[in-house]
Amino acid sequence: MIQRQMPVYSEKELWQKFSLLTDEMNKFLGQNNIEQFLELSKQREQIEKMITSQNETAYIKSEEGQTLLRRVIFLNKAIHIAGERWLNGARNTHNASVSYESLGQSLSGTRVDGRL
Repeated sequence: MIQRQMPVYSEKELWQKFSLLTDEMNKFLGQNNIEQFLELSKQREQIEKMITSQNETAYIKSEEGQTLLRRVIFLNKAIHIAGERWLNGARNTHNASVSYESLGQSLSGTRVDGRL
């Protein structure tokens, strides 16, 4: 069996990848592309594990690293707000569907114009 070695990245490269993934997550959540958002989230989690396992902090403590970290924190807040907005919309849609089903009408599979 052939074992693939994980590439070795510097702390700076990992933080840049983390930032890029965070930016892409924000973009896809804004487009309501939840599947892609979740995939990027998994990738970002792997990068985060790599950052943690390196146990290096020189880059993130530098001025450049602090600027990048502030951007990531800003994007995380934006993702959190957009995620709550998406979740509330999904709940409202679900609640409306359940309300109509209690009246004997199912909206599942029905278009807005009433056709199947």
